[in-house]
Amino acid sequence: MNPIKRTYKLEIGSNVRKWRELRGYKQEFLAVKLGITKAALSNIENNKTDLSLHRIEDIACCLELDVMKLFINPVDLLIPPPPRN
Repeated sequence: MNPIKRTYKLEIGSNVRKWRELRGYKQEFLAVKLGITKAALSNIENNKTDLSLHRIEDIACCLELDVMKLFINPVDLLIPPPPRN
């Protein structure tokens, strides 16, 4: 497996879960909004599913996020960067 592709999948799947939890959504709620099963969403969040750009856009829309935010760990947005010397 291409290591770059694997890293890409990991970031998206774990970030989907983090953003969903920050929104206070249960897996079942988001799955229904996406028109998929809870098991399918679990596979996405556990990086067992390759995501198409269309699916990434759908997830971002359901989470009320800009698509690019799914590529960012939401925790990184909460912690201010260290000051530059």
